[in-house]
Amino acid sequence: MQNECEQKHIKALELHNSILGMMADGNVETGFNEGPDRRLKLIFDSMEDQIFIIATSGRIIYVNRAAISHLGYSEDELLDMQAEDLMEGSDPKLLSMAEQMARNEKTVFETGLTRKNGSEMAVEISAKMISYGGYEALLCVARDITGRKKAEIELRRCIEDLRESNDLKELFTDIIRHDLLTPAGIVLGFTEELQRHHHDDNTAFALRRIHENTKKLIGLLDSATKLSKLQKIDEIVFDRMDIVQLFCSAVENFRSDIEEKGHSIEIDTEMMCIAMANPILEEVFANLLSNAIKYSPQGSRIIVDFLDANDAWKITVKDYGHGIQDTDKPYIFNRFQRADKKGIRGTGLGLAIVKRIIELHGGMYGVEDNPEGRGSIFWVVVGKA
Repeated sequence: MQNECEQKHIKALELHNSILGMMADGNVETGFNEGPDRRLKLIFDSMEDQIFIIATSGRIIYVNRAAISHLGYSEDELLDMQAEDLMEGSDPKLLSMAEQMARNEKTVFETGLTRKNGSEMAVEISAKMISYGGYEALLCVARDITGRKKAEIELRRCIEDLRESNDLKELFTDIIRHDLLTPAGIVLGFTEELQRHHHDDNTAFALRRIHENTKKLIGLLDSATKLSKLQKIDEIVFDRMDIVQLFCSAVENFRSDIEEKGHSIEIDTEMMCIAMANPILEEVFANLLSNAIKYSPQGSRIIVDFLDANDAWKITVKDYGHGIQDTDKPYIFNRFQRADKKGIRGTGLGLAIVKRIIELHGGMYGVEDNPEGRGSIFWVVVGKA
């Protein structure tokens, strides 16, 4: 059963629609004493919207109970007023303009009505010329939109705050791209040059730490820039491409890291999996591979598979690392969320980049436990060509 609030809402809508129907037909006659007109008065008085009938001279000749209640005047006071008296803060030409438009069809406009206590109420008025006692008159249905106007003001403020926030984000991205990456690259270059020379153990250790942390800094700045760009993209261009070769390209880019940790990458390079994709998909493969390399013990296997999933390809990257807790799995693809990796610190941006790129491809992504008892399987799904 409908509750009382729903029933009242439906009744109010029915009454409002009946008034709009009469406004469209122009079928409102004078009297309000007996017969149909008395029933019409009962309908008017039961509405929450304010009803005014205004003579062509501008004098108010009828108000319903809602108008009396909202404005704070008595009925006699309102019937002794001109409509313009209630619109002191608005354009005085507005009513006459509405009257001219309402001669041809119903017109809707916004204005303000001044209450007896001097405060102003924002209203939306539906107006239509009708026959009232054999004379033309303007029937106005006024709805209080004060709450809506406040919400619009708040929305505009939020939009402006968001615009400022976006401007700051773009400024920060530009700073990263132009003012931070360049000096970080210079530090990395000079550190690598110093490492080529012989140093005592303490100096060599310090140079290794500088080199490692500078690489991490550059990786963080680069990831932040990429993610910022991706957030602005709504659509990308897709082409037919072999995603196996795309993954192989990512493997080659990590060859030195793979050899340094003694990992073996198992991938069937003879396969051909044609997908509708964008070259940016290589960034997904690079991030999945990078995580597997970083979070796997020395000398681990990393297995890459391409599985036929009907109209899509499912790409899996299996590692034998520490694995991911079930409580972490729902969050690791979010920005700056990272599972506890036993002393390995990440930026929390790599998997966020994976998520965004796969979303742009209309695909899916996820992580599950390695069924062999240790490690994880990260997977993504992209559509076939």
